[in-house]
Amino acid sequence: SSESSSNTAWRQNFTDGIQHYSNKTYKFRVRAVRTFPTQNLAPVAYYATVSGVLEVGGALTGSYTYADFENDPEGTSTIQWYHADDATGTNQSAISGATAETYELASADAGKYISFEVTPVAATGTSPGTPTMTDYDGPVFSCGQSFVDIRDDKSYTTVGIGTQCWMAENLAYLPAVVPSATGSETNPYYYVYGYQGTNVAEAKAAANFQTYGVLYNWPASSTACPDGWHLPSDAEWITLEESLGMCTGTGVGCSGATAWRGTDQGSQIAGNAGLWANGGLDQNPSFGSSGFNALPGGRRWTDLTFDRLTTYAFIWTSSDDLTNAWRRALSSNYSMIGRDSNDKSSGFSVRCVRDYYTIGSGNACENTVVNGDYNTTFALTEYEYVSLDVDVTNTGVWSISTNTVNGYSFSGSGTFTSTGTQSVTLAGSGTPLAIQTDQFTATADQNGGSCTFSVDVVAWSCGDHITDSRDGNVYETVQIGDQCWMAENLNYDQSAYGNDYCYDNETSNCDIYGRLYDWDAIMQGAASSSNNPSGVKGVCPDGWHLPSDAEWTELTDYVSSQPEYLCNSNTSYIAKALAATSGWNPSTNTCAVGNDLEANNATGFAALPGGYYYSGSYLSLGSFGNWWSCTQYPSTKAWSRPMYYYNGSVIRVFNNEARGFSVRCLRD
Repeated sequence: SSESSSNTAWRQNFTDGIQHYSNKTYKFRVRAVRTFPTQNLAPVAYYATVSGVLEVGGALTGSYTYADFENDPEGTSTIQWYHADDATGTNQSAISGATAETYELASADAGKYISFEVTPVAATGTSPGTPTMTDYDGPVFSCGQSFVDIRDDKSYTTVGIGTQCWMAENLAYLPAVVPSATGSETNPYYYVYGYQGTNVAEAKAAANFQTYGVLYNWPASSTACPDGWHLPSDAEWITLEESLGMCTGTGVGCSGATAWRGTDQGSQIAGNAGLWANGGLDQNPSFGSSGFNALPGGRRWTDLTFDRLTTYAFIWTSSDDLTNAWRRALSSNYSMIGRDSNDKSSGFSVRCVRDYYTIGSGNACENTVVNGDYNTTFALTEYEYVSLDVDVTNTGVWSISTNTVNGYSFSGSGTFTSTGTQSVTLAGSGTPLAIQTDQFTATADQNGGSCTFSVDVVAWSCGDHITDSRDGNVYETVQIGDQCWMAENLNYDQSAYGNDYCYDNETSNCDIYGRLYDWDAIMQGAASSSNNPSGVKGVCPDGWHLPSDAEWTELTDYVSSQPEYLCNSNTSYIAKALAATSGWNPSTNTCAVGNDLEANNATGFAALPGGYYYSGSYLSLGSFGNWWSCTQYPSTKAWSRPMYYYNGSVIRVFNNEARGFSVRCLRD
């Protein structure tokens, strides 16, 4: 962009590496250079989304991506959930207390639309950023309210009976229609009582469609229910009947028998007496008491005609015996419910039941596995979770959560894509407060029941392992004097500051020897410290810190003071007591780390010879190990502690901060 004269401008020649000028009419390539802002920009949050179950009791999770132009790390971003009357946000209102990334829908959210908002906050630099909000989604369902089938905008009332949620109307989904003379046991067909044409609009205008809905052959009924609902099985009908007082078992008149069963359960689930022919059904005092509202919609029968309108209700189940399929029947003459199987070409009504599953009825959870470490004062991480078995009756969404006990709880949600016994995972959150055995009750949404399990909380003590919540790496620990050290080299892959390496770029070396870090990487932007304790967390996990030069000296002074850790009673020869029993090259030097490896590691520190990195090269694996402190000396170098395979001493030296050495962390 620089002129050399009024007619010429400077350009770069990559043939001879010399800058030349040329006439401005010449045509050359252009490279752009990034212009950085002169002020620190606020962070942004994008890709905000909501996942979960839009149903009262369902768990929602908000997620987003944080970004900052200057790479300022994220601080505590602000979360807020909202509900509104419709998808445009009418009467938007912040939900009190809903300020975490997960939110369990409450009864006050029924019928509402939900949105998730995040305001990004940076730990340093300009903050906060502009709030980002998802579109409103809904409405939130609660059994007992109406819902809309999005396939045709038909609204249905619902009713909760026992542990189930049912449609309180006959299904009226009509993608096609045929006359009664058309039938099949395998192909799906749809009928409207009394209509003998094939025009869907005409059929929907018929009075019988408006009153009784659609008659389906069994193949059509199997896929007729809307998302979130399903055709109930024979067992689910038995659950309904028993919840209304029908006797259990296969005895005469009980739920497992055939033909007419029960006492007044037919009257309980029937509704709209004006549509039924007078008889024992509508004359029973319990008529209509359940809210199920079964109607006498008749049938399309195997003789290719419609019949039994006003006198019978026939309703399909999803259960078959290969040739026929099970159904339920009500008659205007009886207060009972009929259970039999009929030809699959028959045209019957359909009632849908809300998708659901069962985890138990207050008993112990099946095949519970408690994963992770539960220690007082340690916040639970993604590695603390419980898995348990669920009996899935039908596919669909699920949400399970527990009560909060001793400062922590568990929850999970997802979608079942197959039936039968399924294992689910409930993630832990919170911080255990006291040492005890905690009893939890897991409660499922969609009336899926509950079950119990227990978790033992123990006190953590040095010598127990720890799990790094950032990546799941597990480290052994060791008490030496008054200090609690990691007994393994750190292997956390960070990218925020400086550089870290696997020796020879082989991840297997990181797995054995840990990572090699330059000094900027270990400090993570913190200032040098010579204090004891250092107070510098740096690259270490929560609850741990980088050792200062003084803390390293405390370690070596303590080991030197203990006769059992000395080689040949020489207080300078303590490296063998700190070095691991494997990995070191052999040496014949007396008291050297590499001489008689089995005599090493009396302290349990288990130092390994991870080598080092410098200026593009990896050096001395097996021969040398060096561990950073967080103390500079002078301003461009920092103290470290190396060990050599041929020597018996732990040496105190300062090194160039660009070199890659190992890291050990100390318990706070």
